[in-house]
Amino acid sequence: MAKYAFQGFKENMAKASGLDLGISTKASIEIANHLRGKTTEEAKKLLNKTLKMEQPIPFKRFTDGVGHKKLISGPGRYPQKASKEFLKLIEQAEANAQVKGLASDLKIIHLAAHKASSQFKAGRQRRRMFKRTHLEIVVEELEEKARKKAKKAPAKKEAPKAEAEEAKPKQETPKAEPKKQEAPKKEEAPKAEAKPKKADGKKEEKAEAKPKPKKKAAPKKQDTPPAKPEAKKEEAKPKKADGKKEESSNKKPEETK
Repeated sequence: MAKYAFQGFKENMAKASGLDLGISTKASIEIANHLRGKTTEEAKKLLNKTLKMEQPIPFKRFTDGVGHKKLISGPGRYPQKASKEFLKLIEQAEANAQVKGLASDLKIIHLAAHKASSQFKAGRQRRRMFKRTHLEIVVEELEEKARKKAKKAPAKKEAPKAEAEEAKPKQETPKAEPKKQEAPKKEEAPKAEAKPKKADGKKEEKAEAKPKPKKKAAPKKQDTPPAKPEAKKEEAKPKKADGKKEESSNKKPEETK
């Protein structure tokens, strides 16, 4: 395989290939379709789980005689030999990117499997053919795209900031106007004066309530006039006594007679 199927190779990319690998072409095509578009780290984690029989590879094209798996709710398998070769291929691509000075954050933009030339096996199975497959991978650095986004984002954000700064002085002028309108609120002092008037009224009512017990004390002063008739009675008594004496005096001469 002299040429890559991928075209448009750039400086921020790295590639690797594997020739005449003794793995199934059908399984390789299914793995390539499943890993394409993922980052190299995600792809390695998935392949390691497949080797441990934890995560199956979904089979969508070559499904004859393939059983369904629970984790993917469809046909799938755990291809061991092909997963090992794909892990080696991804590590080679990462090493080539490191030699070129690229970052470790890499995305798989191209991953393909092609059928290689087949040979007859030796021995008693000499009429059977070997399985041969070519693999190729291309990874791209993600930093440049992130830098471009970071450069464009601040330019867009700075414009609204400048507009906001221009808009702030315009908004400050109407804020000063309500302060002038707050002056009449200070003139509401008469309302506060009305409250003490009500308090004075309450005090007057209390003052008016105080003389009420004095009116009750008035009948005590009226108790003195009845004392006068008692004095008159006392004066009358001696008069009566004098009358008795006069009568006695009158009686005495009668006895003499």
